[in-house]
Amino acid sequence: MSKLKPVILAIVVIIAAPCLLCLLLAVPNMTHLRPIITWNEEKKLESYKEVWGESNVVNYRIRVQESHAFTAWIVEIEVRDGNARLISSNCTKSYIPCRKSANRDPWNPYNYHIPALFSQVEGIIKSMDNVTEHFSIPLMSCETYSITYDDEFGYPKNISTGDTCKTDYSSTVEVVSFEPID
Repeated sequence: MSKLKPVILAIVVIIAAPCLLCLLLAVPNMTHLRPIITWNEEKKLESYKEVWGESNVVNYRIRVQESHAFTAWIVEIEVRDGNARLISSNCTKSYIPCRKSANRDPWNPYNYHIPALFSQVEGIIKSMDNVTEHFSIPLMSCETYSITYDDEFGYPKNISTGDTCKTDYSSTVEVVSFEPID
């Protein structure tokens, strides 16, 4: 029986190697899909930026909830003629001190006005391009994202990012309420 094991192993290798090679050649290289996805997201972003610009909203009140694995914030700001003013900023969930756990300063109203939300989306799209450079099949990387926009005014309504390789890494920025004001 012990003399038979190497023979069986050799037969398995001889049969399996060509099959594995055929399988690898049959699976298409999916790197070409990432630029298409990035291009679609860029077009979507530009389209909604246009909607935002055409809405002519200059003064508004916005309430944003930002949550991460260990913290959550609700920030309310008022923007008048491009000047943002903080109304409130509350830590709603935290396993570590709130002030030290924020990715961005939740007391800075300019982190949550509409131009900042558009900038965050642009950063996500740019990071998708960077993934293409580092992975041969980027669609199989760990990064995930989801972006939705408000159809009426065009601002990013929900921005979610995550990493499926790290269970404690996720981030969501959601516009809870938006109100144009005079």
